Amino acid sequence: MNNQNNIDTLEEALRIIWLESSKEADISRSELEIQNILNADYAVEMSASKQSAMMEKLNITLATPSFGHVLNIAMSQKGITAETLAAKTKLPLEIIEDLKIDNIYTNNVPVMLFKNMLKQLDISFKSIEQSIWKTFSTLKSREFANRSFISQPAFRRSQNSSRDSFMKLNSKTDGKELYENEEALKNYLTKLENLMR
Repeated sequence: MNNQNNIDTLEEALRIIWLESSKEADISRSELEIQNILNADYAVEMSASKQSAMMEKLNITLATPSFGHVLNIAMSQKGITAETLAAKTKLPLEIIEDLKIDNIYTNNVPVMLFKNMLKQLDISFKSIEQSIWKTFSTLKSREFANRSFISQPAFRRSQNSSRDSFMKLNSKTDGKELYENEEALKNYLTKLENLMR
């Protein structure tokens, strides 16, 4: 691993704190503080066991394919197109396309239709459970990243303070967020496992 590109999180956090407090601070004192922070030699090292545990977990995460990847492989092995699969399983083509590119939470698909799709492609529950979790975490992190870039500054919030404008902004979810949480996915997977026995 290239040590030149490592970022010390403590150092970065202290820089941010310093930059935020610099708005009201005395410049000469602030310069002394930042010099102390940057020049200090912190002797914090991660133990070898923690390093190996972290790398092992990272390898497991990277080795697990997403559900979309598993679906694409199964479809190509069976020689089934998305249109054919849609016709055989009664799933809308858009849903299958979204599943293929990990653009939809799997538990937003009705469990019976999802089970039929898996049976059609001869995919076992055990082979996809971890993939579904990976897709879930990928979508959650994507959602978090999108939310942080879309948020408005506080001084502009009053422009959208009316109930109508708020509803227009938030009508995109249409209640799907009820199924986009960990507990809902656990329940979905339990039901799916029982149906596939």
